[in-house]
Amino acid sequence: MQFMQARSVENGYTSEQKGGSGSQESDAKALIEGENQRRVTPVVLEEIGSDERGAGGPSAATDAIHAACASFLGYGCI
Repeated sequence: MQFMQARSVENGYTSEQKGGSGSQESDAKALIEGENQRRVTPVVLEEIGSDERGAGGPSAATDAIHAACASFLGYGCI
């Protein structure tokens, strides 16, 4: 059975944003493999600990990710 998996830092996204992410991944799967795959491919959204991931070496805590998001977009991620 196929499934799609996405990971995000804990407390990085609201429930609504997580739901939107799952929908977008389902849309991508349906676009590539056909609409019949949408209902049979589960999407797993996994949160990892704030200090359990890194970008270019050092760990990236949730606060640092929010700050980077705000500086890039001009507003916070959540």
